[in-house]
Amino acid sequence: MKKYSLIVIVILAIAIRMVYANTRSFFNNCDELISVTTATGLVYEKIPLNTQFTTKQVLTRTFNERLTQCAKGGYGGDNGNSYFFNFVFSYWTDVFGLSNLAFRSFSIVFDCLSIILLYVIANFLGFNSISIGLSCLMLAISPIFLSYGGGFIRTYAFTAFLALLSFLVFIKIYNNPQNKVNYFWLVLILVSLFFSHFLTYYIFAVYVFFAWIKRKESLVFFKRILMAVSFAGVLCVLGLYLNKDGFSDMQKRNESLEKSAAVVGGLENNNAIQFTPKTISLSVFKYFLSFYSGSFSLVAFAKALGLSIIPMPFFFLLLLFPVFLFAIQYKEVVKCDKIFLLWLFVLAGNASALAIMFFSKHFTSLDIRYTMFSIPFFFILITQVKFNDFKQLIIPLLFLVINGVNLIGTFNRNLTGEINLEIAEKEKKFITKDIPEIESYFADKLKNIKATDVLKFNNADDFIFFTLLTKANINNPCIIDNKSTNGITILNSEKSNFISFKYYGA
Repeated sequence: MKKYSLIVIVILAIAIRMVYANTRSFFNNCDELISVTTATGLVYEKIPLNTQFTTKQVLTRTFNERLTQCAKGGYGGDNGNSYFFNFVFSYWTDVFGLSNLAFRSFSIVFDCLSIILLYVIANFLGFNSISIGLSCLMLAISPIFLSYGGGFIRTYAFTAFLALLSFLVFIKIYNNPQNKVNYFWLVLILVSLFFSHFLTYYIFAVYVFFAWIKRKESLVFFKRILMAVSFAGVLCVLGLYLNKDGFSDMQKRNESLEKSAAVVGGLENNNAIQFTPKTISLSVFKYFLSFYSGSFSLVAFAKALGLSIIPMPFFFLLLLFPVFLFAIQYKEVVKCDKIFLLWLFVLAGNASALAIMFFSKHFTSLDIRYTMFSIPFFFILITQVKFNDFKQLIIPLLFLVINGVNLIGTFNRNLTGEINLEIAEKEKKFITKDIPEIESYFADKLKNIKATDVLKFNNADDFIFFTLLTKANINNPCIIDNKSTNGITILNSEKSNFISFKYYGA
């Protein structure tokens, strides 16, 4: 594939993600709010009670404070997960500010870097230009990488980039086991990868298993990979030990989810589903559906096909697709070590998600966002199907069309029309996706605030939301006073999906 084709694909990816970013708000997503508050330093510990302070004082932090906040996380906390992402992202917010687009542009950048890296990897592996082009295009329009990657203020786009980077370094080591510098880079990337998301641990296992398989061909390669991955693992365990308090909080949360799953029925909440053969089957089907097609909803996917329900035969065809693809590629898998390694990435990611589901007895881990790091390698695999003439393009083109249809569906679910500001103000209600209207509304209300006013907030949450909505441009003296009847109140409810603003004067 020519480089100008790559440029066109990257520009397409940027355009899709920029449009999508303007339809999203982190105020109605708790996960995104955790990332935003952690990165900016708007955490409860920094907000004094019953004492005057300024926004600048809260946002100013030492290097040690930054490390502590990134390890613990804000607004509920990540408990050490996404530590490295939080740390890097915090400096991004320092440079680019506190706007919705500034936050989302971090993931957009790393999504696009992943496309470029996929191009580099596929070229390095010696694949043909059609395969490379289709792989990069699939990643550019993937609904998964739009919803959880470039359109999402979380670690997933950043972590997917690190996974691809680790793969490139590993392949270079495989080609030249004598280059000791690459082992250093592999250790560094693997540790960064793990502390960007804990559930990337399966990538460690993939590299060791592959090296073990190839030990007879190169014992030096196996021994050095084992040492490098082991050393990275020791560093990761040490990091978990240093943050053992946060890790114990995660265990408590896991026990809570398991308990709620045992008493709550239905399929409305992935964290509270009864663990039965029926729910397991449906959840596994939904997981693989999203992995292959980018669709998050059985109903949405059925509608896209013009069906009222998903036929049962389709269920089995979906689960058997990897077997079908592996059978077609069997000769290439046997002959080509690199095709085999790609398969290991895809299979290990899915196996990890299923194993944790059965181990924890709830469905939280059976989520495509936790194994999407394997999807770029899946895109390379499905473009390697060997048929004569046009037939070789049927499978990748089919997946391209399916992902394109679901991409449109993703936009349709998030794009909203203009809201009536007069009615919204009267009812004190805003749909949180209408970011431009919300910012305009708040900007107009802020005209009533004088520079000498002491801004009173009923709680720390109100101050956090106010600071984010105003992009930290208001530096009046502030005070948290839950007994105050006048001041600023910002009501947020994820369940009813609204934010309202009440300013009563200083």
